[in-house]
Amino acid sequence: MVVPSGLITEGDTNDTQSPLRANDTPATAEPIPNPGIVVGFGSALPTGVVGDRFEKTADEWDSFKVSLAAGQIVALEVSKWDAVQPGRNDLDLFLFDSNLKLVASSEGVEQYEGFYVPADGNYFVVVRTMHGASTYQLFVASADQVSAQAAAMGLNRFGDFVPGEAVVTVQPVAQAKVVGMTLDRVAANDRPISGATVVAGQANRAMRVQFARAAAKAVGAESAEREPWSGHVMSSEESVRAETIRQIKALRASSDVRSASPNYRVSANAVPNDPLYKLQWHYPLINLPEAWNITDGSRGGAPVVVAVVDSGVVVTHPDLAGQLVAGFDFVSDTRASRDGDGIDADASDPGDLAHGGRTSSFHGTHVAGTIVAKTNNALGVAGVAGGARVMPVRVLGAGGQGTTYDILQGFRFAAGLANDSGRVPAQRADIVNMSLGGPGAVQAFQDAITDARAQGVIVVAAAGNEHSDRPSFPASYSGVISVSAVVPDRSLAEYSNFGPRITVAAPGGSQYLDENADGRPDQVISTVGVDTGGAPGWTYEAMPGTSMASPHVAGVIALMRAVNPGLTPAQIDQLLATGAMTDDIGPSGRDDQFGFGLINAYKSVLAAQNLVVATPAAPVLSSSEKLLSFGAARVQMSFELRNIGGGALSVTSVTSNVPWVSVAPSSVDANRLGLYSVTIDRAKLPVGAHRAVITVTGATDVISVPVSVVVSAGAFPGNAGLMTVMLVDPLTQKRLYGTAMLSTNGSYAFSMSGIAPGAYVLLAGNDPNASGYICELGELCGVWPLKASPQLISVSSNLTGLNFAVLPDDTSISKIWSAAVQSTSPFERVIQAARASMH
Repeated sequence: MVVPSGLITEGDTNDTQSPLRANDTPATAEPIPNPGIVVGFGSALPTGVVGDRFEKTADEWDSFKVSLAAGQIVALEVSKWDAVQPGRNDLDLFLFDSNLKLVASSEGVEQYEGFYVPADGNYFVVVRTMHGASTYQLFVASADQVSAQAAAMGLNRFGDFVPGEAVVTVQPVAQAKVVGMTLDRVAANDRPISGATVVAGQANRAMRVQFARAAAKAVGAESAEREPWSGHVMSSEESVRAETIRQIKALRASSDVRSASPNYRVSANAVPNDPLYKLQWHYPLINLPEAWNITDGSRGGAPVVVAVVDSGVVVTHPDLAGQLVAGFDFVSDTRASRDGDGIDADASDPGDLAHGGRTSSFHGTHVAGTIVAKTNNALGVAGVAGGARVMPVRVLGAGGQGTTYDILQGFRFAAGLANDSGRVPAQRADIVNMSLGGPGAVQAFQDAITDARAQGVIVVAAAGNEHSDRPSFPASYSGVISVSAVVPDRSLAEYSNFGPRITVAAPGGSQYLDENADGRPDQVISTVGVDTGGAPGWTYEAMPGTSMASPHVAGVIALMRAVNPGLTPAQIDQLLATGAMTDDIGPSGRDDQFGFGLINAYKSVLAAQNLVVATPAAPVLSSSEKLLSFGAARVQMSFELRNIGGGALSVTSVTSNVPWVSVAPSSVDANRLGLYSVTIDRAKLPVGAHRAVITVTGATDVISVPVSVVVSAGAFPGNAGLMTVMLVDPLTQKRLYGTAMLSTNGSYAFSMSGIAPGAYVLLAGNDPNASGYICELGELCGVWPLKASPQLISVSSNLTGLNFAVLPDDTSISKIWSAAVQSTSPFERVIQAARASMH
């Protein structure tokens, strides 16, 4: 049995059988790995349970020390969080620098807390239990889906907000309690809310609220305040900010309050503040951030409209709010529609149950999010053309399947052509995206595409995922921009179709590669729905495919239409053929893998502008990577230098500002444009987080590529503390044998004897909350041979070599963006899965 490196259990859990390592103070702070996961326990009051370690004393503080790099995320998951009573088990997260000064916090009442690390350095990470008691998981990592959400939603005292103010909405039943423009009568559970005055807005919508006590602190009407863990004396500004967060936290804990957030300051910015934008590796790959400096897809008058002919859209997804125009549902077979009828005006996706008949793909929602997910709203992902709008046209039903006829009718509707609905949209689509396909060609469809192009409609479609040169339709119809898929290193994706009909390539992601070292395959993340019973909920998910590549191209063309509303399909064809919209990444000229090359958003927008005002584009030096993050393990990475403008451009020098970073050309042309390899030497660095800068000097401009490196204090072998190993009869759930074993360098040796013959589940876990049960939410749990697919062990003689891994239970982590609630414990799910395997 093995505990992976970097996974540890903190030193003062509630389990009296586990060795005690106090970690309550700065002097006793416990070293933790980076990256790493810490399983812990906290209690705001004594548990009162006889035999508990914290029977008579609280475990309010858990302190850890670690070296961190700027931009990393520290996140916390509260395992025993209660959605009905937020804050009943309430843990907060704090970051202190080496001088014990607070520099970041996350002080909500939600299940997830987190923040971004503000600068390189050595830090104390502190978990404080405010109410109740709970196990927890503490994450130190690069940006990922879990921690990015925590950082976006956490109440950070050091956020850019107006001190003393909040934006608040109340539940409909509580609107009458907002009396005299104050919130004093709003129920506060066990937390004080006083002097909350409404200065703008109304009870039936958002209100701007000011806090009297924060104002008193601002003028020094109260005595100096100290941080309770470090003893640091707060300045007046720090005290006002702390009070603001406390009052907002109290509001969030109230059942009368629907939402409460700081009154954040917002400024125009071409780089989105969407928390998952850091995972959208595919946007820098096509020079999209540079294009955003010109346009986000907005235009005066009628918006640019992209029709997504697909499975419909989860219209309640908050990242698509305000981003949709009216569409239509053309799934004519009532058996396949899953919405109880045939064609109708409701294009929302009820779910297709495409994943083995259990969960749905919400494919159209993913495609729509890539094109128009709301940008700079501090939520989720950014769309390629957030200023444009999507027209959802539903043509795929149960199983993610549709018919050519239904798809044809949907396409005709989007293009403003006569169709079975008897209506056309008030504004036809500028662009139609079809991330779908099949082997059969239909002349009526080709005719409709020809008619649509004559009306100015640009048609984009996915080339298909069969890794074949066989034609797929509609991508292979004449007049359609057929899109193949590339992975982060700009090679053809392992699944992508190819052949003479390919027009252009775009990011589709990989099922296997992890070029950015975030621990997961580099796929395209976007909006999706989630099946929770009743109306679909919402979440975010990463998927690979040419279906994901196609909307990148549709979104870029939407940006082009924004700066040149008169852009025609024929002009797009010409720009593609001349390389004005792409980077030629294959053999010179058009080829069967990438068509005319990889779509380049910046070049495309410039090309569209130049058709309006014929001015030659200047050369622009650009790097494929905006930050080389080596983390704690990587030694070598690469980046590519490109000319994303026009004209000639040469690189004169590529240098590092420190001796521990070396840069060498890997594959460059005569102008020294191309791939460069970067190698770091950790032996020259002390323990801690370090930064460097690679400076690239070109003939026309200079750019910088930051480098981030973490040097750990040494290896952190996995250590789960005390473990219990047991065999369980899956039918009776009777525990037949259990023993506790201590770890040695992350490995646990165990042996059992005297076991009656039979079929058993072999599992192991720790018990940090001393509940008497292992494999609860937030605890470590291992099942032989894999937790995801337990198998029965038939015991009839001696068995050896039963190795398996012990990992955190991640059921709730994987559902962070959804409202789904698991009704069974991890232990019960293991036993149920084992029982099912017996039949």
